[in-house]
Amino acid sequence: MASEVRHMGQAKRRGSKDDRIAEALRRFLQEEDLSVAQESAIYSKALHKRDALLEAWQCRAEQVPTNFEGVGVPSEYICSQLKVFNAALKFIWKNDFTGACHNMSAVIYIILSEINVQSTLCIGEVKLNNQLFDHSWVEVGEKIIDAAVSLPLDHENSAFVGGPVFRSVDLSTNKHTRLHYGVESENGLDSIARNVCERDLAEFGDMQIADGADESILVWNMAKNLASDVGLSVCADNLRRKYGSVNRVLRSM
Repeated sequence: MASEVRHMGQAKRRGSKDDRIAEALRRFLQEEDLSVAQESAIYSKALHKRDALLEAWQCRAEQVPTNFEGVGVPSEYICSQLKVFNAALKFIWKNDFTGACHNMSAVIYIILSEINVQSTLCIGEVKLNNQLFDHSWVEVGEKIIDAAVSLPLDHENSAFVGGPVFRSVDLSTNKHTRLHYGVESENGLDSIARNVCERDLAEFGDMQIADGADESILVWNMAKNLASDVGLSVCADNLRRKYGSVNRVLRSM
């Protein structure tokens, strides 16, 4: 009996923890002004509810054209961007693909190009308040597409800078992103980002191989696999031939 009571108590505590996480997630996705520190704490708890987090973000991404751009029915052009963005976001969070901005931005750029969405593959410094970090992202016109920013390399220590960004909207706050993309600091890019910036995509892929990256996350293989998720059948070698000479554009104000 004592054993049963103990197990019941443990189940109750687990349920209470789930309730707290669900409440944290609800607060995290509310349209209210929270400090970065508050958002970081809530975000850390919400990591345990990844499926719910993904579902909420993807739902908000679908609403961006209507809520922020005055579009009644999104065009096929915007819907195509949404499909690619959602596939990238799902991969990042399902595979705990942290600090993946250089790789994932290239993959998003490649797949967008394959479906005739013109975009620019960018690299530069990004600023939030007094925090600066090196980053890669994609621009469609003047709109930012940035799935990787939602799961930074140091996410376990609550290094939260914002939710995923679709067409310049932070899907966590449901407002225009607070991040300033392409700022310029005194020090500029660090050695890793400079290394990425100075290489075209073929050289970037070769650098991944030299660094011993798993085959599944090599840029050409990942682009092939995510393209399949949006209904495209492509060959990794063909992608390298088509996009290997592409360089990132360094953004700086």
